[in-house]
Amino acid sequence: MDSRFPHRPLLLAILGLSFLGTTGAHAQVPFRVKDIFPGTGGSSPFEGLDVSGTLFFPADDGSAGRELWKSDGTDAGTVLVKDIYPGGDTWGAYSSQPGYLTNLDGVAIFVASDSWANNYAIWRTDGTEAGTVFVKDVYPLPYGGGCPTSCPECAFGNPRELTLFASAVLFAAADSGGGDLDCTLGPYNTELWRTDGTAAGTMLVRDILPGPWPSVPTGFTPMGNLLFFGARDVNGDELWKTDGTTQGTVLVKDVNPGSASSEPAYLTDVNGTLFFRTSTPSGLWKSDGTAAGTVLVKSFDGWGWAYYLTDVNGTLFFAAFGSTGRQLWKSDGTPGGTAMLKDGFVDGPRGLTNVSGTLFFSATDVANGIELWKSNGTPGGTVLVKDIYPGGAGNSNPLNLTQAGGLLYFTATTAFEGTELWKSDSTPEGTVLVQDVYPGPFSSGPGALTLSGKFLYFSADDGSTGRELWALEIDLIFRDGF
Repeated sequence: MDSRFPHRPLLLAILGLSFLGTTGAHAQVPFRVKDIFPGTGGSSPFEGLDVSGTLFFPADDGSAGRELWKSDGTDAGTVLVKDIYPGGDTWGAYSSQPGYLTNLDGVAIFVASDSWANNYAIWRTDGTEAGTVFVKDVYPLPYGGGCPTSCPECAFGNPRELTLFASAVLFAAADSGGGDLDCTLGPYNTELWRTDGTAAGTMLVRDILPGPWPSVPTGFTPMGNLLFFGARDVNGDELWKTDGTTQGTVLVKDVNPGSASSEPAYLTDVNGTLFFRTSTPSGLWKSDGTAAGTVLVKSFDGWGWAYYLTDVNGTLFFAAFGSTGRQLWKSDGTPGGTAMLKDGFVDGPRGLTNVSGTLFFSATDVANGIELWKSNGTPGGTVLVKDIYPGGAGNSNPLNLTQAGGLLYFTATTAFEGTELWKSDSTPEGTVLVQDVYPGPFSSGPGALTLSGKFLYFSADDGSTGRELWALEIDLIFRDGF
């Protein structure tokens, strides 16, 4: 019994619920929500966003093209929000291709196209057709806000990285002032923007690198009343912060002095301290938002970069190189408190995920292959959860690690079920297949796991209807602890 909840069995009995699931027709059994694209074509839903218990997502119904949909977990409640770009060409000129969905006070802000004139512009929706409206195209020329067909790589670079901050959404985008394109970085003049969901409130925050060259803001991470990110100016690619105003958008510190770049990445807030890794010089850093308070925690030689920085109840976990490859580390923000937890992985860890204070991750060792591991922050407590695909030659390759209802949900592969949805309570016996959606050794290939309302939504292919929207009802009583 979990000592935190000594009265759980009695409470469950009183409420008439089972510890293993919820009541209702779909209790703990995945179900296809709707066959959006009838037949075997598949609507291929992805990038779900929860807005007050409603799931918003892009999908293709075979008629309107890839447009914005919403769902409440029922067939009748899964509907097209609006055909933003009428015509119905899935990947060509007649799909709005909604993306970068972000919740702003109960309204979804996203990027979409309604024509070549408004290509990859800012939109908003309240979930109704009438309330789904164009906000602003910040880059109307020379290519209608997007990119020429000869440069598809930069098409999704304008706008991008939409991030909620201080009752607004901040993002990186370019206006027409750049006049040219770079197929690696996107449109020139990519700078920091903000929107409150109105045309008048959609504006450039600061031109960090004046002229046609892009500062390319990236890695947006809110911490307190500031948003931190990496950007380039005459000092190279360094750590910046903003309070959402022009004057309050400033360089935090030139970590790699001069015009060279430190390339900050994996920015992570841990109880009001910002951790990040740098590439040159290679190291783990922390910052309180001031230059003096931005200091090196630990340096790593050569290619020993830190990866996948993750907060678990106030402790930073990350991956960095040890004797045989990437290993699991932790840090309390001091050099002496930054140490390797386990050495000996062939590769890993990756997919670091906090579930009620337990760190889950995927890693590779010689004996078991690529399997699911966990850590409580001690060397002895960093252990294999379960060899899902037994033997070193078999790799279950856990992916899409997602917390829902106090459990870990993820995808894993076995010889007999293929790649399907699994869950874990951190014990071997509690790490089980949820359902073989595509029966037999075939794979339904679950993806885009998103918790919204009482459902964990995901995309999957059951072998008969193509890739469609599926859902699993989650025990909300114990969601986020009880």
